[in-house]
Amino acid sequence: TQKIQHNHKKEMTSTPPPALKKIVAWCTPRSLSTALMYSFAQREDTTAVDEPLYAHYMSRNSHLEHIGIEKLFEEQSTNLDDVLKMIDSTDTPVVFMKNIANMLPPSLDDAWLDGAFHIIMYRDPVKVIPKYDQNMPCIFQETAYPELITLCAKFKARGIKHIVLNSETLGAHPEDTLREICFQAGIEFSPSMLSWPAGPKTYDGCWAPSWYHTLHTTTGFVKKVSASLTKSSVSPSQRALISDCFPFFLALEEMASRKDSFESLEHDHGEKGGCGVNQLVWVGNGLVPSAFANLSVLDASLFDSSSFVSSTFVVSEGVCKDLDIGIEKLLQSASNSQHLPTTTFIKGAVEATVAANGGDGDVVSQVTAHLNLSPTTKPDSNSRQLVIVPDMVS
Repeated sequence: TQKIQHNHKKEMTSTPPPALKKIVAWCTPRSLSTALMYSFAQREDTTAVDEPLYAHYMSRNSHLEHIGIEKLFEEQSTNLDDVLKMIDSTDTPVVFMKNIANMLPPSLDDAWLDGAFHIIMYRDPVKVIPKYDQNMPCIFQETAYPELITLCAKFKARGIKHIVLNSETLGAHPEDTLREICFQAGIEFSPSMLSWPAGPKTYDGCWAPSWYHTLHTTTGFVKKVSASLTKSSVSPSQRALISDCFPFFLALEEMASRKDSFESLEHDHGEKGGCGVNQLVWVGNGLVPSAFANLSVLDASLFDSSSFVSSTFVVSEGVCKDLDIGIEKLLQSASNSQHLPTTTFIKGAVEATVAANGGDGDVVSQVTAHLNLSPTTKPDSNSRQLVIVPDMVS
């Protein structure tokens, strides 16, 4: 039987207290879910439980090869009834349970779901899949996007209380987001949720040394430069998997209770603008699979000199030639427009697009940056205003 570790060292009772409030997070991997668990664990009234359905999931999926399975089976029960009884036996007023959504048991009683408040938390697959691959190979089954859609549909149909959240919103605005979660869950927000001690936690799962080592260096939510700006190569297989996941991501964006700066994109399955189906194109604030980037906006026949300016950069061994000079000229050409992206933002987006489509090899021959000159009413919105398209070596 799994051992629950209380963050404040209390014993469990044999029966659930009448007022027990269950808050259950269902997440994609690499989506700040552990940081959210650490946040809730700082509350005096809350017990944090780390992926208690993991062993049950692995017992149903013996074909998967995960790190530390032997220890997992020693520490967690594979019996679903035992796991649920353990959760319900918590003696604190609140229990927070973090799960990766693909661990959702098909036989989980809907009545148990009815008795909890649920957090659906997801992240852009462009940011999830390369990070997951740093630990172990990512396959579609492990991404958890379809299960999140299933849960959203079930919760809506049954009127179960839940919130749908892009984890980028939590990372960028932790206090506002946590206050909203607490309000919808029916508990008071606590300022203690904004920080935690560095290092391993007693309530970490046994897999923590392999997956949480970076988080263990933090003491709170850290606002980072967008992962889309990271100059890291994305392999062809990763790009294919990103494309497979992207329709689910777009659907979750539509369901999100609070929209962040990423605007949903129309589906366009054509290969326009010279982009292959598994290439990544920069649209607005991040990288997008070309099949979902609505690339009809890049059709030269739709452009006229008053609606856009463009600049093409030759790429050699993964490096854009004369990038700073070209960006300066691009911005000068658009100087009469308002709310343009900064030089730093455009440079980072160009470099990220090149890196994601082949790294430092001779894969990308050139990239073209387009600035849409249509007026925008949002000073902080780059969406649709900057589009960067790679041309691949044939």
